Amino acid sequence: MKPFSLVLLLLTRGVVSDFATAGWPAPADLSSNSSLVSKAFLNVTDTLEQYIEDDGKTTALPPLLSGIKNLTFSVGVFSVHDTEAAKSLQFHYTAPEIAGAGNGTTSVDADSIYRIASVTKVLTVLSGLIHLSPQQWDRPLASIFPVLTAYQHNYTVNGLSVDWEAVTLRSLAAQISGVPRDGLPSGNELLILEALGQVDPATMGLPPSSPTDILENPPCIELLATGASACPETPYLESVSNRPPVFSSWGAPAYANNGFVILGMALAKLTNTSYADLVKLSVFGPLAMNSSNINTPPKNAWNRSVIAYPQEPTAYFDIEAGVLAGSGAASSTLNDMARLGVGILQSQLLAPAETRRWLQPVSFTGRLQYAVGAPWEIHRFTLPNNKVIDIYSKFGDSGAYSSFFVLLPDYGIGFTLLAASSELKLRADILAAITDVVTYTLLPAIASQAAREAAAKYAGTYCLGNSSLTLIVNQTALGIDGPGLVISNWTSKGTDVLASPFVTYSGVLPFRLVPSIPDPTGKHQSFRMLSATDEPSAQLPISDRLFSGIGFLAADWILADSLTYGGIGTTLFQFNVESGSKAISVTISAFRETLPRK
Repeated sequence: MKPFSLVLLLLTRGVVSDFATAGWPAPADLSSNSSLVSKAFLNVTDTLEQYIEDDGKTTALPPLLSGIKNLTFSVGVFSVHDTEAAKSLQFHYTAPEIAGAGNGTTSVDADSIYRIASVTKVLTVLSGLIHLSPQQWDRPLASIFPVLTAYQHNYTVNGLSVDWEAVTLRSLAAQISGVPRDGLPSGNELLILEALGQVDPATMGLPPSSPTDILENPPCIELLATGASACPETPYLESVSNRPPVFSSWGAPAYANNGFVILGMALAKLTNTSYADLVKLSVFGPLAMNSSNINTPPKNAWNRSVIAYPQEPTAYFDIEAGVLAGSGAASSTLNDMARLGVGILQSQLLAPAETRRWLQPVSFTGRLQYAVGAPWEIHRFTLPNNKVIDIYSKFGDSGAYSSFFVLLPDYGIGFTLLAASSELKLRADILAAITDVVTYTLLPAIASQAAREAAAKYAGTYCLGNSSLTLIVNQTALGIDGPGLVISNWTSKGTDVLASPFVTYSGVLPFRLVPSIPDPTGKHQSFRMLSATDEPSAQLPISDRLFSGIGFLAADWILADSLTYGGIGTTLFQFNVESGSKAISVTISAFRETLPRK
């Protein structure tokens, strides 16, 4: 067997991925005129203004943005490190429908109230995390709502039905419970389309509808047909209990509004309060989200509400969701959503470890760049230097409203997009394209601003006696190698570490330092050392294979802390920061040395 050091040296000859952390400490300046982020946001607003002005005039407009002139929308950025960002990095556009509205606002701003549709699901999960114990999260639905199994026995689809003993609140929150997507017939229900005269199921080979079929005529439908405005809890649960599942519980993720309806009802039952009161008590109140509501906003707030289809506000705006509230009933403003984002990223409502646990994937989708959380839609964005940033988002679309709520946990930054239009069939598609404009413009600027601030804060020479460490920000290599502080010189007690056997055991030069454990006080920042990346070696043609290549055997997360001395990883570097501004010393932990900054 080859010595471990030789195997390690061979396997690290190639491009390896960074840790799943930020490449740099989070930037503190987003809003000043000199910030690369504020300049990038100006590019965003200029681009959006050009698209709005160009709408329908030329063919230069990207196809997905066709119709943007008829979309009322607001965009805003927020940061835990720069409170001014939420105030200055905003963009608002009022479409003719709202500008001439007879009800509600006629000019949108950061305090305009939009419905946020399925972004409500974030509020639902957060409220549950605050109030429920781990044991409650793992309770079977059958033990919370016995009616699910009692009614289920009356009817199944060829013996196939949801196993309510296996469905838990945790699986509902992570959209991996397998329950039917919608509890009540959605707009895609063929029987509804048939009733509207839009389709004839017989032309598709479907059988005639049957008034005696319990799935075609569940208790909720019967109640609503009598004129009831909402379906109560028990008839709703009876209506979904015997429908066939999409997947087995914990089998595969599948978007389910129905899951969050049931989750909202379960939260209310387990906390002995209404869902609306629970969210107000748990989230809206503590975060001072005073313009946010679960029920329709009070009449005295309608003057600043975005009321799509203003001729008849009850069509899309003045709606009480009843049992459906936990899935998508909330309304909010750009300013309130910034308070929510900062509150989550700063762990104002949860313990820091619980927040970090929440902001993690639960399962994967069939796409490499897309995972699912609770209730996060997690996208993996690749920077020009091949560094991956995980984007935790939640999309909402219902009635005449669409929304995106986006968090970048590694950088303490997020942004919100809220939109309304009763005229656009592709409203959600247009807002998604706008979100791409924001994402693809801002994220590289955030990373570049973080690199710029890291250079000022950490780069330089640290020395004491015959020991020294010199760190540089390798700007030239940012588009090729991974991010991080590059160790250009390193001497310990007179020994040139970079020319010593230490390199043989540690990988390929040059070494980089990347953040590992941030300090909430801002006084200390821990980094871990990574081996540099280089081109795949011609001697390793298998470098891109799944199991025999370096991506598995020598991945950074596998080798982290693998080489130690005296019980301390040789890759641990800890910086002491003066008043949150510049590092004054670095402790190279395994070497038992603290070097002042020169």
